[in-house]
Amino acid sequence: MNAMNPQGNAPGPEVLDLDKLWMVVRKHWIYIAAIFIASNLSAYLVIRYTKDVFQSESEIKLDTKTEAAELGIKAVVTEDNVAVISGEIEQIRSRVFLQRVVDSLGMEVSYYSEGTLLNYEMYRGSPFRVNIVSQPVNRDYPIYVQFSEDGFQLRHTRESSTIVRGKFGQPLAFDGGVITITTTGIRQIPDGNVYYFIINSRDVLLNQLSQNLMVSPINYDAKTILISCKDYNPLKAHDIVGAVDSLYIHWSNEQMNLANKQKIGWLNNELKQIENRMEGYENYFESFTLQNRSVDVAGDLRRAILTINKVDSQRLELGKRLADLNHLIEALAAGRYEVTLSQRSGLPETIGRKLEEVQRLAIERSRISLIYRENTYAFRKGEEELTSRRDRS
Repeated sequence: MNAMNPQGNAPGPEVLDLDKLWMVVRKHWIYIAAIFIASNLSAYLVIRYTKDVFQSESEIKLDTKTEAAELGIKAVVTEDNVAVISGEIEQIRSRVFLQRVVDSLGMEVSYYSEGTLLNYEMYRGSPFRVNIVSQPVNRDYPIYVQFSEDGFQLRHTRESSTIVRGKFGQPLAFDGGVITITTTGIRQIPDGNVYYFIINSRDVLLNQLSQNLMVSPINYDAKTILISCKDYNPLKAHDIVGAVDSLYIHWSNEQMNLANKQKIGWLNNELKQIENRMEGYENYFESFTLQNRSVDVAGDLRRAILTINKVDSQRLELGKRLADLNHLIEALAAGRYEVTLSQRSGLPETIGRKLEEVQRLAIERSRISLIYRENTYAFRKGEEELTSRRDRS
């Protein structure tokens, strides 16, 4: 409600009209009371008949090493902490790991106390214990138990007419299996309460644990993760988190040991292959040394090349000398007795002296031919002596 200023039309401060408010309350008090009662009643019913949810938490610091660091190799690429933590989280949430958690907690049988509206799970607080000798055919449904002074009765529902009676500590055939029920002494039975138990299958336990268990990262740089579990029973939530915490450390050590064994096996295999190859090389060099009678193959090869070059040079020189000698023989046979110094240098000394004698006789014959005729005795004698000396040369 706006109040008008006497000096003008500008609105003044708003003022609550108590008379009008009281008139509205008197007119609609039934609705206001109904809303108030409904709100409080709803809050009471929710608090009274809704199970409390408890949450237990635990922090874990991951201890991971890269393969390069384990082998003593300096890492070139920075380790991706996000990938490492994500891998560890998925490992904790895997069914293989959760199966170990289920086995360690012993939650194969769940015990309940039935109330008027709510049922309470008696985790670690049941007055009786069910030991399974052989698994029943049907699981994951309630089996009601009614105690008496000397034993108990089992039925599938409270109103079921099919009753199986048994005694404490004695095996009882039930639903295709054999079970044994004993008392724990936590409280005196019978006590008037309605009890039932459920034989859980592994799949149901794994599904419940997977739904209630939460694993989230806290700090990627510090490699810390948070493990939390929600359940209607605080002790059960605490035990699940504790089991996950302790089993993860043991599981991580097992996986690390397994990985180390695999790496050691791989390294041993590689070393064995290298050793075999080195042994093969050693045997090859040994057989090569024995076969070639040498321990310095490079030196022997170098000396062999020098020898081949030397032999080739000598062969070339001998070929040249042989050609000169053949040319000299052909010249002598043709009656040309001129011998050059290069031709004479390549001949033995005795042959050189004989060639000098032949040259002397050739000169002598030329001189005689100038004095005598070819049919004279002196000329024929000189010709015969020259021919004889040439043939002997």
